[in-house]
Order: sequence, then C-alpha cells, then structure tokens
Amino acid sequence: MQVMTHLRDVSIIKDKTLERINPMKETIMLLKKHQVSQMKADDDYLVILENCKTSLNDVSERALGHVKETILPQQKQEATNIKEDLKKFELKLAEFRLEFMQALPYHITDTSPEVIDKAYIIIDEYYKKTCDLEAEAKSLNNLETLFDLQRTSYRQIKDCKNELHHLKYMWDLVSLIDNQFTSWKKTLWELIDTDNLTQLIKDMQTKQTNPTLASNKEIKGYKSFITLNERVKQMGTILPLISQLHSKFMMERHWKKLGKICGTKINFQSPQFCLEDLIKLELYRYAEEVTEIVDGAQNEAKIENKLNTISKTWESQDFTFEQYKETQILTTLDDITEYVDSQAMDLQGMLASKYVEEFKENVLKWQKTLKTVDSVIQIWLKVQKNWQRLEPIFLASEDIRAQLPDDTKRFEKID
Repeated sequence: MQVMTHLRDVSIIKDKTLERINPMKETIMLLKKHQVSQMKADDDYLVILENCKTSLNDVSERALGHVKETILPQQKQEATNIKEDLKKFELKLAEFRLEFMQALPYHITDTSPEVIDKAYIIIDEYYKKTCDLEAEAKSLNNLETLFDLQRTSYRQIKDCKNELHHLKYMWDLVSLIDNQFTSWKKTLWELIDTDNLTQLIKDMQTKQTNPTLASNKEIKGYKSFITLNERVKQMGTILPLISQLHSKFMMERHWKKLGKICGTKINFQSPQFCLEDLIKLELYRYAEEVTEIVDGAQNEAKIENKLNTISKTWESQDFTFEQYKETQILTTLDDITEYVDSQAMDLQGMLASKYVEEFKENVLKWQKTLKTVDSVIQIWLKVQKNWQRLEPIFLASEDIRAQLPDDTKRFEKID
C-alpha cells in the first residue's frame, strides 16, 4: 500500500508540474509579442521549457515504469479486494440511509420539552454516525484514486448531512416558538395584551414559519414544520377571539354557554385564570360560535339597558292635577302618553329580537304594565270629561234636577 501511495504522489507531482509549464510558455510568447526582452539573447525559454517537460516525463517513466510492472499482479488483486469493500460499504450505506429516514424526527407533531430534547439527541447521534461514514467514504475514495478506480460520490452521505442541517434548523424553530408560547401561557386574563401578541404572531408567520421563505424550502414538507405552522395559525385565530371575550358585556351566563360549546367548565372568575386556560379550549375550532356569543352579549346588554331605562322612567313619573271648582282634575298627560307609546314600540321590537330570551319575561311584564297604564289613563280621562260635562247639568240647574230627580240622585252619589 505504501508503494501505491508513493506512485500516486509521484504521479500527482508530475501532473501538477506539467500543468504549470503551459502557462509559463504562454507568458513567454506574450512577452515576445510585445517585444519585452529581459532575457539573455542566446536563451530560448520555450525550448528550455519543452526540454524540461520531456525530461520530467522520462524521469517519471524510469522511476515508475519498473515498479508498476513489478507490483501489477498485487495491484490487480488489491483492486479486486477494494471493489468488494466498496460493495459492502454501499450496502452498509443503503441500510444506514433507510435507518436514518425512519429514525430522524421529520414528522413528529408533539412539541413538549421532552420531545424537543429527544429530537436534538437523535439529530446529534446521527450526525456523529454520518461523520463516521463520511470518514470511511473518504478513505475508500483515496483507495480508488491509488488503484485508478472510478471515484464513487456517495450521494446518500451528502443527503444525510443536508437533511441533518435542515432538521436542526427546523427544531430550533420549533423550540424557539414553543418557548415563546410557553412564556405567554401564564399571562393572567386581565393582563393579556392581544394586540401586541397578535402582532408577534404576524411577525412569526411572515419571518419564521412562512413556507415560501427560502430558508423553509427544504422543510416545508416535513410534518413537524406543517404542524408548527398550523399551531402558529391557530394562535393567530385564538388571540382575536380572546380580544372579543374581553367585552364588558360578557356575563356569567355567556361564559357558561361558551363552556358548553367547548365541552368544559370555564372558571373565568378564578384569580389564576390565564391564557393557557383559553388555549386549552381550542377556540380556533369555535370561532363563529365565539363571535356569535359576544355579539349576543352586546345585543342582550342593549335590551337590558332599555328595560332599565323604562323602569327608571316610571319611577320618576307623577300625575299632575289642577284645581277645578271644589276638586282637582288631571292636567296634560302628553309626556306620559309619549312614554307609553314609544316604550310600547321598543318592547315590541325587543320581542322580535332573537336575543330577548333572557329578558322575555320582564319584557312581557312591562308590555302588560304599559297596556294597563294606557287603559287606565284613557278610562280616567273619559270619566273626567263626562263628569265635567254632566256636573253643571245636574248640580247647577234646578230645572234639570226637578225634571230628572232619579238621575240627579245617581250623579250626586257618584260625585
């Protein structure tokens, strides 16, 4: 093997030396063309270089020719042995590549700290194995060069190293985003800044998990990356929903309704209620339902406010009277009549709303009350008007009293 190494070294030295001769000849010819002469008149360097080339080939042939002939039988046998080793190595490499594809974390969807740590361990383990195979491949390449065999490229090793690089980058991304989300999880309900977190999510989607980025070109098909990208998208959906749930109109009944939709009890009044509790609800699955609940809460609040306004209005309403002869009668009722009419229309509109269910009993009660108020006022005014018309007839006219004694007595009794 040492002899073959020396033969190779001599051959390499000869080839490199010969490669330098032609550029030197071109340089000399260029100098002559431009009549640049810094050489002795009787020296022809082109001839000298050509003689050097011939002498080098002669020396090389005298030095190597006999040796090559002497070791030729052993060289052929060793070449045969090397070819067998190459076949064994190719089989070993194929088995390793298959093992590599099955063992490496291309498609793990869990992102717990334990899983991330294990992924790094596997990547490191197979990086070392790949480097060992690469060193073995280089040794075989050297033998191929020594024995004039066709050099093997071992594409599988290059693929393994490239994929290890991509996997390391991907799991760095997974780890970075997982740590970011973990740092958010314990943020208490009242302190969740959805605007800021939403902007951070947008930055992640643009600069880190965007499949169209050049840095993600090789990993965009890995299930682990697809899951990571989906997780970021889900967080981007959850945060605006959390912003909606911060609505001041959200009452306990609305949270119970949301809990029923999500299939769990939501302890939103707990001092420890935080972002993690909301993430566990998987709100991205119920985006439409959440929006509907919040919208319902706002519309219910409008109905409740109107009912409170109606109630407060009647707490401050009084009938006013004016002196009429020896008694008092109702004066103008324009304001009260206007309240009755307008509020009756409001109550009718409430009953037509799909959000009235929580207050339907109260709405119906007020609708009945206003009808009663309106009826009493109408009867009162009718009686008062009739009394004002009949009072002068039965109490002030002696002729009428004499002509209608029974009606007069009945009026006096009513009066």
